[in-house]
Amino acid sequence: MIKEKEYKKRSERMIKMNVMKRAWDIANIGAAKFGGKVKEFFRQALIMAWAESRKPKLAELFIGNGSRKCKTWVARIAGSHERFGFNRVFLTEDGSNWANKWFDLNNGVYEVCAGVDNRYFIKVVDGTIHNIEKSEVLTELASVSAVKTEVNTVAKPVAKVSKSNFCYKCHSYCWGDCEAN
Repeated sequence: MIKEKEYKKRSERMIKMNVMKRAWDIANIGAAKFGGKVKEFFRQALIMAWAESRKPKLAELFIGNGSRKCKTWVARIAGSHERFGFNRVFLTEDGSNWANKWFDLNNGVYEVCAGVDNRYFIKVVDGTIHNIEKSEVLTELASVSAVKTEVNTVAKPVAKVSKSNFCYKCHSYCWGDCEAN
């Protein structure tokens, strides 16, 4: 228990030390570029260094380019889908060369297809990539959807519809399931 607290204090101290070093570097660059003393630039440099350290960290994922017959892709899991199992949002690569393409990933759950019979799921947390199983993806989606259903418990009023299924609120044939108010 004591060692964990000491480790936490040390890691916090290291973060502060790195931020201070980065702030002095930024202040030195500012003083060299615009002229003046480093101390004059330190206040703003410290603000910039803290903002830089708090910025969400991206994870970089490298996969092969694939071929004409074997496509490679990365998709963010955005929810569940009736027909396909998962609602996927396919990402475009952030860079590529003749052998690889790479993606900068934010926190979340992704499905990766890196060739024939090489599909797997990953979870990105604070810039680190963890391989996870399909069952873990399903449990995470269930927990996210449970939170969404708690938020959306208020029932929306249904629009009046004529016999010909014409909606008087949105002025179209929507069968009353429109969101016009």
